[in-house]
Amino acid sequence: MDVPVGPHWESFVEASVAEGRYASAVDVVNEGLRLVEERDAKIKALRETLQASIAEDVWYSADDVFLSVQEDLDAWERERG
Repeated sequence: MDVPVGPHWESFVEASVAEGRYASAVDVVNEGLRLVEERDAKIKALRETLQASIAEDVWYSADDVFLSVQEDLDAWERERG
């Protein structure tokens, strides 16, 4: 897959590799995609928790919701290895 990223991101990737934070441009892109995937999983878990709460007509505190989302994410990360 060849995806043009524009000069800003190209410079960012090159600098990240040159500074030794990543071994290659592929590693930078993979890390970015992993973070997007992680964010999407958090959003999905939060939506599911909120939808379940609305369906049950039960309301949870923000702390309860956060704990539930964190537990879901921890399980998801364990599954990924």
